[in-house]
Amino acid sequence: DEVRGTPSEMERTLVGQSKKRTGAYLNDLLEGEVKEYDEKGKLVKTTQYIGGEEVKSDHYFGIPFRDMSKNGRILVAMSGGVDSSVTALMLHDQGYEVIGVTMKTWDYADTSGGKRITGCCDLDSINDARNMAVSRGFHHMIIDIREEFGDAIIGNFTSEYLAGRTPNPCVLCNTFIKWDALLKRADMMDCELIATGHYANVRQLEDGGRWVVSLGLDPGKDQSYVLWGLEQEHLARTRFPIGKFHKSDI
Repeated sequence: DEVRGTPSEMERTLVGQSKKRTGAYLNDLLEGEVKEYDEKGKLVKTTQYIGGEEVKSDHYFGIPFRDMSKNGRILVAMSGGVDSSVTALMLHDQGYEVIGVTMKTWDYADTSGGKRITGCCDLDSINDARNMAVSRGFHHMIIDIREEFGDAIIGNFTSEYLAGRTPNPCVLCNTFIKWDALLKRADMMDCELIATGHYANVRQLEDGGRWVVSLGLDPGKDQSYVLWGLEQEHLARTRFPIGKFHKSDI
């Protein structure tokens, strides 16, 4: 194949043919839904990709899923920290087939100057999350959201800060990036639910009403305030297993 243009143009033309393949690229890798058309422009194939790898219905990166869970499959956001690791372990013990996912939000290698940078999903945390998943037999994947995070979160933070206001990047990320990215991959992996290590609770009101976020049990660790922007479709598919515990119990 010969790449004409750049991946950001979302198009690759097969040499010597009129066939065309279109899809989204992220850091030179196919991501999401890719469509292939014949020489007449008719859609002939649609394939799902994550990080440049084709996602098959019964396999993930060539590894067959074990359909042995009693509660189904759940996608767990793993930062590499204790809270999200315990979340994954709790759900595994409850009978879920856990698939761990870690988000890469920043080019830490380019900005660290050789020093360890601690924070949300830094390189060491990504490795910690993967190692924990592998050691317990979980599937694990990394989502590269550097472009979206830089444009929507870092850009907003700097502009607000310079304007004399105090932004909350976690609220923006959860509302506009994180949950959409998690649910997109959950759908690809046939996961009905997603879970995170937030100290909060989610419940549905009586008579099948609205879903609401409520305080976590531990008032000193409550994180419900960064989740207020989540939509109903997000909340209905989200679980917070450690929200009913104190930090000291975790």
